[in-house]
Amino acid sequence: GTLGDMQVTDSKIAITDLDIQSDTVNSKIDVSVALKGPLQTALKVLDGKPLQYPKKLGLDTSEVAGDAAVKVNFKFPLYKNLAVTDVKVTADAALKDVMLKSVVAGFPLSGGPMDVAVEKGTMTVKGSGYRGEMPVTFNWLRNFNDGADVAAKITAKLPLTGAALVKFGVPEDFKATGTLPADVTYTET
Repeated sequence: GTLGDMQVTDSKIAITDLDIQSDTVNSKIDVSVALKGPLQTALKVLDGKPLQYPKKLGLDTSEVAGDAAVKVNFKFPLYKNLAVTDVKVTADAALKDVMLKSVVAGFPLSGGPMDVAVEKGTMTVKGSGYRGEMPVTFNWLRNFNDGADVAAKITAKLPLTGAALVKFGVPEDFKATGTLPADVTYTET
């Protein structure tokens, strides 16, 4: 089957505990789906309510390109007044040929491969690519849970030019020339 322009490569649905008649035990559903196709489509699905992860990351899904192989799993109890917090979502994705416009400090992020994992309200993206013309290897953690000690953390290795330093806010008076190898850590609380 398909989801938009993504090909469903595998899917499994398990409904359990249908035979239990109880006020304290509910039937449960476990849905696993594997998809391949445009990254933009995958992000548009995650941008829907209630998750809205791309929006929370400041990503405009209309400005995204690339290919994704995604495995997603949803588990939740089956009852009338289901709350968003009752739905457990996990996802793993392998990305390639990525293009995200203006991700940090006006630079695009492109290339790959990049691996994405979503679990328990957090997302990690690990991989390599290019920020503008600079090669970069990075690990990005984003926590969507309210009250988390760390909301976001990015570690990256990249060469910084004088022009890149200016875009990051270093005064032009610094007059940096050449390329500076850098290990960068950004933490948001």
